[in-house]
Parts: sequence; C-alpha cells; structure tokens
Amino acid sequence: MSLLRPFPGLVVRPDWAERVTTGPYDAYSAAERIAIAESNPYSFLNVTRSQEDVPEDRREDVDWLIDQCAESMQRIYDAGAYAEHDEPSLFLYRLDTGDHVQTGIMGLVPVTEPDDRRVLRHEAVRPGRADLLTRHLLEVGMSSSPISLTYRTDDALDAALADGCAGEPVLEADGDGIHQTVWAVTGGAAAAIVEAMGDRPLYVTDGHHRLAAAVDARHRNPGIGADHPLQRTQAVLFPDAEMQVLAAHRRVGDRQGRSADELVAALARVAPEPTRPVRRRPARPGPTSAAGGSASPCRPRRATGPSTCSTYPASRTASWPRSSASPTRAATPRSTTSPSRWASRPWWPGATPMAGGASWSTRRRWPR
Repeated sequence: MSLLRPFPGLVVRPDWAERVTTGPYDAYSAAERIAIAESNPYSFLNVTRSQEDVPEDRREDVDWLIDQCAESMQRIYDAGAYAEHDEPSLFLYRLDTGDHVQTGIMGLVPVTEPDDRRVLRHEAVRPGRADLLTRHLLEVGMSSSPISLTYRTDDALDAALADGCAGEPVLEADGDGIHQTVWAVTGGAAAAIVEAMGDRPLYVTDGHHRLAAAVDARHRNPGIGADHPLQRTQAVLFPDAEMQVLAAHRRVGDRQGRSADELVAALARVAPEPTRPVRRRPARPGPTSAAGGSASPCRPRRATGPSTCSTYPASRTASWPRSSASPTRAATPRSTTSPSRWASRPWWPGATPMAGGASWSTRRRWPR
C-alpha cells in the first residue's frame, strides 16, 4: 500500500504570490521578520510568528500569539489569495537554478511514530518548539511548510513524474535566481504516481519539528478515526538522484572574543581531531550543490518560492524543500470530530522554491 495520498488543495494565485510568499522563517532575523510582517499584512510571516517576533510584553502570552496567527491566516483566505483545487491532487514542484533542477511530489503521508521504519528520522527535536508547532497545527490549522522527504527512485517512478509534468503548470514564479513551477496532477496520472511510489521507505531531510508536532497533535486527539486529517501530514518528496542538500552553517559564539582560527586551535587542545580549513560563510545565503531542504516548492533555507517552491540559504542542511510559505495548500473535508479549532486548510509554503520560500501554499481545508 502506498504511503502517498493526493488531497484537495489551494495554490496561491499568481497575482498574490509576491505578497503572500516569503523565504523560510529562519532565514530572517527577528527584526527582519517584524519589519516584513508590519509592512505587509498578507505576508505569511504573520502566520508563522513566534515569541521573538512580537512585543516583549506579549512574549509569554502564547494564547494571544496563536490568535494573532489564526487571524493573519484568515485574512489571507478572505482576500482570495488562493485558488482552490477541489479534486484530490498531487502537486509536482520543480526548482530550477539554471545548473540544477529537482522536482518534488507534494502530497499527504502518514503521521508515523519515531520507531516506525516507513518514515526515517535522524534528528532530535526541542520540545518547546515542537509544542508551539503543535498548537499552530491544531488551532491555526496550518504548518509552516511541508516536511521534506527523499526516496530512492527508479525508472518507473521517474516516468510517472515526467508524465505528470507534461501538462500546463498552475503556477510559475521566479525568486532569488530560482525558477519554480507547480503542476496539479489528478485522476489517472496521480494514481500512476501513487502506485509507482508504493511503500518504499521515506527519509526526512528537513522538518523533524513539524513531524514531531504532527505526532503530538494526533496524540492529543486519541479518538480520531483512520481518515481524520490529523492521521496524515503534508510532505514534499524529492528523488535521491536529484536532491540537493545545502551546507549547515553554524555559528559558535565565544565570550573571550577569539577569532575562528583561535577558537578552533583552543578546541583542538581539548579534543584533538583532524581539522579542516575554516570555511567562511558567504556574504549572501544561496543554494549550494547538495540538495534541497529549506525550500519549498517546498523551500530550503532561504527560499523563495511560490508554488514553485521556496529556496533556502546555504546556512542549513536540508533538502531543497524547506519553506515557510509554500504556494500550495492541502484541502481535506471539513469535520467536527475534533474539539480543536481547525483552520481551513493546511498549507505548504511556496514563496521560494523547494528550498525555502513561501510562495505557493497548499493547504488542506480543515474544519473550524
């Protein structure tokens, strides 16, 4: 049985993509996010705010924060920024940087426990961050972007994807040097992709906190049925042959103000290890040749991709899909089985290509 499932979704309208989509949340400083949100009430950054993005006297009031995020999401819906795709669809998301192209499959996958070998993790999570994302999922009805997964591809699946990309795209966008394209695939073409995908293992390349939040949300609603929206989560699946992973740059602070070379030398005296030359972080984040993570057609870390995914900066290890404002969003039937205030549709960023943008978002329509 295949792990992949189509869903009714929303795709940001071309004339709204620039206003709604953004780069991935963590590609900006708190000051940058605040400035963007204040200048543009339709920016998806208003929906994904955390405590550091609000006035200091409000940072401990999580209930207020969640309400603000929900109001921002509803504002975007009310403005008609998304086009609805009522028929269950898979959204194919292509990122093209000129010298690298990768195409992902946006769909729903099961919410699995950490020991479930169908979806394999490799990172631990911070409980506080996961808890906030759980509340976003249950009370705002969205996640910041789809989980980025990769899989071992084969000729049959590659052929099914090629057929799906043969039609007219529903969205094209450019940003940060990345051309993003999104196709909505339905009917027999979608069924062929689902069948070709089968039950092969999926590997998380970015989105461990989002997956942990999805698991927690399901645990908080123990009586839900097998077809309840909380049983599945949005994900973008990239083939291993195309996946490009960006470098994960980390900044180590030092109270003594030592340079990077001095700090490396000091660390070597404590735990001698073969050292490599210190690589300076580029002045401007951008995709590197590795594979896609913070993006979205999904977006990578500083992504920009409307349903074309998001792009991400070279400051994070992830598959190109790491994004905070995907152009596509998933839609599932409304239901009132859960006491939670479901937002109408989960979404996935698309302002940047699968590497980190929030341009086109695919939200599932969830009941309020």
